[in-house]
Amino acid sequence: MIYFISDTHFYHKNMAKSRSFTVEQMNALLIKNWNETVSESDDIYILGDLFYRASIEEANALLNTLNGKKHLVIGNHDKHFLKKEHFNKEHFQEISYIIEFNYDEYHFFLCHYPVVDWNRKRYESFHLYGHVHANRAFKPILGPQSLNLSVENIDYKPISINQVISIINKQIEDSSL
Repeated sequence: MIYFISDTHFYHKNMAKSRSFTVEQMNALLIKNWNETVSESDDIYILGDLFYRASIEEANALLNTLNGKKHLVIGNHDKHFLKKEHFNKEHFQEISYIIEFNYDEYHFFLCHYPVVDWNRKRYESFHLYGHVHANRAFKPILGPQSLNLSVENIDYKPISINQVISIINKQIEDSSL
C-alpha cells in the first residue's frame, strides 16, 4: 500500500503548542498513528517538514522507529537536517523537491508547497501538498484535483492512496455539479 503524510514537525515546540500538545505528546501520537497505519513493506511519501529543531541524533533515532519505505519531498524545514554530515539519508528511498508517479490510471504530483499549475494538471493529474497546514484559502485557486495532506487535515495519521483517490474524485464530482 502507498501512504502520504505532511508537516509532522517532530520536535517543534511551537507547533505542538498550536496543536494543543506538548512535544512529547505530539511526537508519541504521530509515531503511534504512523506505525499502526503503515507496515514495513508499505511506501510512505512524506510531503515535507518532517522535523523542526531536532538534533541529528534525535532525527536518526526517530526515523529508525517509523515503519515503511520512506520517500521524502523536501520542505522548507527539511533542508537544514539534510545538509548535516551525520544525518542518515539511507532512511529514504528517494529525496527530492518534487516526486511524480503513476498509480493505476492516476498521475500524482507531490510537492511540499501548493502549486497553482503542475505537470499534467489539464490531464487530471492529482496534486498533493502540505506547508499551509489547515489553511483552506488555497483550495479554490488550486482546484478539486489537489489535496492538502498536512497532519491537521488527516487526523494526525498517514492517509492511503485509495483514500486520496476517493476524496479527490468526490471533490471533482462535487465541483462539476
